Amino acid sequence: MYATEVTEASKSALLELGLSLKRYHDDIVLAGGWAPYFITKDYFPHCGSIDIDLVLKTRIMPKYDTIRKSIIDLGYVAENPFRFSRIVKSPIDGKDNETHLDFLCEKEGMKYVDLRKVQKDLHAFVFDGLNLAFDFNFEQEIETVLPGNGEARTKFKVVNLVGSLVLKGQALDGRAKPKDSYDIFALTHYLGGPRQAADYFNRTYAGTKITPANRKILEHSLSVIRDKFKNANQMGPFQVAAFTENKYSRESVASQVNGFLDGLIVRS
Repeated sequence: MYATEVTEASKSALLELGLSLKRYHDDIVLAGGWAPYFITKDYFPHCGSIDIDLVLKTRIMPKYDTIRKSIIDLGYVAENPFRFSRIVKSPIDGKDNETHLDFLCEKEGMKYVDLRKVQKDLHAFVFDGLNLAFDFNFEQEIETVLPGNGEARTKFKVVNLVGSLVLKGQALDGRAKPKDSYDIFALTHYLGGPRQAADYFNRTYAGTKITPANRKILEHSLSVIRDKFKNANQMGPFQVAAFTENKYSRESVASQVNGFLDGLIVRS
């Protein structure tokens, strides 16, 4: 599990980014590991994240150079056209922590980015289904301490339960990071438990019009999650137990996630 001192440094950086990119508010959605934290904060003791993932709407990709310059002006160093890093002091203990920022976009937005330095890991930043983040999100106020500059607050669009599970399912399909399995487990606690989370998912999904292509992506992501958590001996429960240092048993993790999946109206 991540230490609070480390995740609070990342949250501090997130606040600063929200203020710096405020003019693009409607075209940026917070995804990744911070989304489950904000989704479940009243129902599950989520540890937060050390990385920041921001989904960009295709229509603002022509302005991507301007966005990159704004990030670099904050002190971030570009590792490739989509990934940046910065050292941020924790507001808790004052120690330096490295925070990573990833920008994600649909394949259509690639034409606005110099891809010569990122071909090897392009799939980690550019993939289909990211526009679901703009179909399934909510407004979240973030208040904490800016990096070395006092308290402040801002608002972010954050991918909601439906969108977060879709993107986490895609992540689980392409890599094996324990934090992704932990995030999925955490999401099934939304509103109090797997049944309540499933009811919310069903209402939200039924009330949102999405394209057939995105519906297929959504169904595939859920099928990946089901496969990774189908019993206590699968990768998902093992990763959650490892990430939390056995705070949650593999059996309870599998039962929780499957209880959620069994309540969905969507094929998985």
